[in-house]
Amino acid sequence: MSRSKPIHLAKPDRRSRAAWRALVTRWRHSQLTSVDSGATENVDPQQLRWWAWKLGIPAGTPSDVSLSPSSASVGFIELPMLETTLELQIRNHALRFPASIAPAQLSAIIRAIEVAS
Repeated sequence: MSRSKPIHLAKPDRRSRAAWRALVTRWRHSQLTSVDSGATENVDPQQLRWWAWKLGIPAGTPSDVSLSPSSASVGFIELPMLETTLELQIRNHALRFPASIAPAQLSAIIRAIEVAS
């Protein structure tokens, strides 16, 4: 009966929070899987996923978003404007409508405001 070779487990990574933030950010910007990025960075993919969760770094993080510790804790993600809006100023009020509003609808709204005034 042959003896099996002993299994050597790697010591857990003792990286700082900032080092993990940098690793996770590189992974999220690379569009690689956690397995591929883990192999590239020489880290356990499960740890990479856990730190992404722990740090609150979502998948597909845009590369132009700063992930400094101070801004990441705010939890603000700027989203692109999806539709152009029209703004109608009436006295001290602003009414905003999607640019796709039908002209007849906009006319009806303006007439209703004029009648109410």
